Amino acid sequence: MDQGKAFVVGRLSRDPEFQGDGDKQRALFSIAYNRGVGEKRKSNFLDCIAWGKRADIMRDFKKGSGIFVTGDIEQDTYQTKEGHKRSRVQINVSSITATTSLRRADDENTTRSTDDVRVGSNDNSESAPIPF
Repeated sequence: MDQGKAFVVGRLSRDPEFQGDGDKQRALFSIAYNRGVGEKRKSNFLDCIAWGKRADIMRDFKKGSGIFVTGDIEQDTYQTKEGHKRSRVQINVSSITATTSLRRADDENTTRSTDDVRVGSNDNSESAPIPF
């Protein structure tokens, strides 16, 4: 079976939205990234969804936070209230790494390092640092 994988580096375009709790908790967020150079430079936005522990980690991220995610590319189809069919592409996140320092919501004097929030698909393994 073929799967589409995505590796995205950018910044959150809005604060994450949280739904549910525990293992069924999910975080919905959007990553802004740029494409092209000079006058041909364009901003793009990609919707993401994180579940369980990964969703909980997203509580430390705010609009503008730097982020690197990996995950599966999924196409979601739905019907509007008016009966029109729509579809969108989103990333089902399997790992999250902060690319900027994070401030915890409950303690503005504490800054977390990227190592504190790195969460991969195998929680017992260490992720390699991003080489840039």
